Amino acid sequence: MGRYTESRYRLTRHSGNEKTGPIPVSTVSRKTCPPSCPHYDTSCYGLFGMVRFWWDKLDKEGGLTFEEFMEKLSKIPFASVYRHAQAGDLPGEGDNLDEKEFSLLVHTTRYLRGIGFTHKPLAPKKNVVEEVWQKNLGIYQRWWARRQRRKLGLTVNVSCDTFAEVDHAMDQGFPTVCSVPTGSPKVMHTPQGRRGVQCPAVWNEHIQCANCGGHAKGPLCWRADRDYFVTFPAHGSGKRHINEAW
Repeated sequence: MGRYTESRYRLTRHSGNEKTGPIPVSTVSRKTCPPSCPHYDTSCYGLFGMVRFWWDKLDKEGGLTFEEFMEKLSKIPFASVYRHAQAGDLPGEGDNLDEKEFSLLVHTTRYLRGIGFTHKPLAPKKNVVEEVWQKNLGIYQRWWARRQRRKLGLTVNVSCDTFAEVDHAMDQGFPTVCSVPTGSPKVMHTPQGRRGVQCPAVWNEHIQCANCGGHAKGPLCWRADRDYFVTFPAHGSGKRHINEAW
């Protein structure tokens, strides 16, 4: 069977992922991944282990259409912690962010504690034409202006790979995370003094996305009003590529 021409989705209501815990988690087709991402085809989390198995299965055998995926997402209980795209990215093929589908995703998850991450280009980047990143940035800015006014909803973190990228994203007030070398300290600072706080699941085996921060505050990556970025030390099969890049 050939690969599907449109993006496909899988929703697992109770994930077996050790990092997330038993929360709803989605896997999204590779077509949404931006080739400009430094982890593309090298150190991406989705390229290894069981996540790779389900990712391959999704692209080869199919899964939910976007409309079917939205329908299932709408059935998740109020205020649940939800992890969007454990593999894959936001709607839109490659480097492009699809505003219509992104808006529908945001609307459908408006009553959840949704956590997402994106490597879609939102700033000048090698091999990405200005029209693409400028369009993406406008879409993201419009969403972020609305997201800050809500207590619940999907928080899409800008995924960074250098502290310079972190400072640029945080200059615009965006929720930000960053991959850092293996063995990095729990607290780090960028050249501009921005504070980075390590994901608690890295150093405490009892913490997962499911219980991070407790129900009142919610996971660190979900908090839209935070004044710090979250760090993820390189681990697993792809850590060599990340460590070498630093």
